[in-house]
Amino acid sequence: MNFVAVAETSTFEYPEEIKPLAMPAVTSSMFDLEGIVALEPDLVLLPDSSMATHGATLQELGIPVFAVTTKEPGQDVYTTVKNQTEAYIDAFAKDETALAAAEDIRARFAALDARIAGARERYEGKTFFGATCVSGTDYYLQAQTSTVSSMMQLLGFTNIYAESMGDTNAPASLETFAGAESDLFVFTSQGTTTVAEAEAFCTECMAENQALWDTVPAVSRGDVIYLPSGYVITAGLNIVDNLGGLIDILDAHYAV
Repeated sequence: MNFVAVAETSTFEYPEEIKPLAMPAVTSSMFDLEGIVALEPDLVLLPDSSMATHGATLQELGIPVFAVTTKEPGQDVYTTVKNQTEAYIDAFAKDETALAAAEDIRARFAALDARIAGARERYEGKTFFGATCVSGTDYYLQAQTSTVSSMMQLLGFTNIYAESMGDTNAPASLETFAGAESDLFVFTSQGTTTVAEAEAFCTECMAENQALWDTVPAVSRGDVIYLPSGYVITAGLNIVDNLGGLIDILDAHYAV
């Protein structure tokens, strides 16, 4: 497919072969629906949550719109992306080149499925507690349905988060973390692109309240992993690399 424009993103880089115009994403305050219409696209891909508004407008103007499912109730994000990919293949893979590319993508999923099964055998029954680090005072709890929680549960871990611990849409009270017992603590972080950057940022933030973080059992033991911003939200097919990377990080931590 010839991409005339794509959404700006900070969570991954587009493949080299895709060199389109980057425009503000639909969730951005700078989103420009008129600019999209002016490009006269043959097709627009939109998240399903935007279909009733922007999608309806585009359809009224005679522009076809394909709804992208971003999250399914009760389904992990990896399975959602796999199903979404199959929907794309069914809809758009109409020649030999596209079908060959589709088989390559399916092979990537199959290889990762085998790694996921192996990781689940190793880590089944372990628990984790998690937070997204924004600043020295602002930490957001990892809900059961968050992207990284979904990935961890796929690999056999259980998230100990409960709604009684606090709302996940607002900074948590730091006392929430004190004494919370888990086998592993998982930090995600905003504005970082590598594990090293994530660790440096989170370590710096924790230093502002180090005495409190020392009371978190997993943290005091050193059972902590740090993940960059690509693990805060899902980014389509990029989840394949993210999940593979997470398995590598866990295996390194547990010296598998």
